[in-house]
Amino acid sequence: MPLPSANVHAMSLENHLAFAAVKAGNGSLEQMSRLLRVVYLGYYLRDETASGGDVEHYRQAEQALARCAERAIQSNAAWTLMPDEQQVVGQLLVLLDAQLAEVPVHRFVRARERLDIFVAANQGRSIVD
Repeated sequence: MPLPSANVHAMSLENHLAFAAVKAGNGSLEQMSRLLRVVYLGYYLRDETASGGDVEHYRQAEQALARCAERAIQSNAAWTLMPDEQQVVGQLLVLLDAQLAEVPVHRFVRARERLDIFVAANQGRSIVD
């Protein structure tokens, strides 16, 4: 059974609003955290769609967000994505939307559990390494 469409739309809206804020240079740690969760959830759902299997999508998006965070922290400036980073992260958002529209509930739940475990245990390591 797929995820309810209302849930898919709500998650997508939250993700795209976070992306819009960071893209416009108005991002914060909250939006950055949301976008990192997009990368990691998509990674855990990567086998659910034909286009989701390429690990390079997730690696590039994770690196783009890391560069954004580094710039913001080093310069004490707004969290913003450069145009090339916007493209990479935007493509991953579209990919996650497709994954969420297709994934069965039980696989989504498992991916969220794996994400929660990764986030709780993460000590600065990459999810795709």
